[in-house]
Amino acid sequence: MKVLLLDNVKGIGRVGDIKEVSDGYARNFLFPRRKGKPADGGIIREAALRGEQRASQAQAEESRIRELAGRVEGVALTLRGRANEKGTLFSGFSEHHIADALHKAVGSQIDASMIHIPSPIKSIGDFRIVVHLSESIKPSFTLHITAE
Repeated sequence: MKVLLLDNVKGIGRVGDIKEVSDGYARNFLFPRRKGKPADGGIIREAALRGEQRASQAQAEESRIRELAGRVEGVALTLRGRANEKGTLFSGFSEHHIADALHKAVGSQIDASMIHIPSPIKSIGDFRIVVHLSESIKPSFTLHITAE
């Protein structure tokens, strides 16, 4: 029996998938728990259309991310902070500080969760920062920390 999944079902599929399952599994598990409904011709066509729309949206999102990666890659960003004579900053720069400065430099929203540094930067110097835009797209840029 062909079934449209209304919920994610482990081992079967995700929401919106049309899967072939046994009649008993559909009647005794999926339908009573509202995790699926019978897929007739109209539902199959509608699901195929939705799948095409999702693929189109994913492709547009991928191109937007690649364009943003091109703007981020190779940027040289400079931040200034108060430091002692040994080059240690009085206050460190966190992902939030870096994301705000990068947002101003490239003109696009960069979230602090996309930037990964082990701990706040508390010394003067040059740092290579990687921005995780997606699983496969991770551009990097140079961050120069100088003393005021």
